[in-house]
Amino acid sequence: MLEMLRKNPAFINQDMYQNRIESKVDSMIRDMKIGSVPTEGTVRYLSGDLYDLMYRMMMGKKVPEAMSLKHDFYAPGLTDVLDPEKYYSLLRNPHITSKELVSSRPIGKYTQVSKSDVIGEMNDKLITKQGIEDKAVISPRWSEIEKYFGHLKGAIMVDSYSNFMAAMQTADTDGDVIRLIFDDTYNEAVRRSVKMNKNQIL
Repeated sequence: MLEMLRKNPAFINQDMYQNRIESKVDSMIRDMKIGSVPTEGTVRYLSGDLYDLMYRMMMGKKVPEAMSLKHDFYAPGLTDVLDPEKYYSLLRNPHITSKELVSSRPIGKYTQVSKSDVIGEMNDKLITKQGIEDKAVISPRWSEIEKYFGHLKGAIMVDSYSNFMAAMQTADTDGDVIRLIFDDTYNEAVRRSVKMNKNQIL
């Protein structure tokens, strides 16, 4: 067909060629769904909020609101990699469906400060670019969760009682693996998609 079109480009306007081109495009789109797109990120085992579970077992009641993950997530070992001001994508089966996704932020190590202002720490307090000791200190929520679960490898914790699981369809915490995406362009696209679908997580 290509040789014919090279000899006479006007043939491309005929129905026979238009149909074959449309069929080829549709086939390429279907093939893309089973292909791979290199994207910066990591693969983690999905876990519920283990701090909340431990608190319920010891205290007989749910964890205080201030200590809850709420709509954030905690990924042990990635605190210095993730920016608490940014939204990241949590995907369950991106190669099967584009619907099982969540847009969420990691819990921050500090309170009331942006990551770009940090130049150092002193006695668990933050030193900013202005060279003053800022009001912001190590977050009690992060500190407690990190103390008990910071040693975990390859896990990501979310609030078991939020609608994260529902947003990722039949996701549960019995060994399900999810993808945590770092790429800013990808994450912004996912966030726009989640907003358009009026996902209650946002």
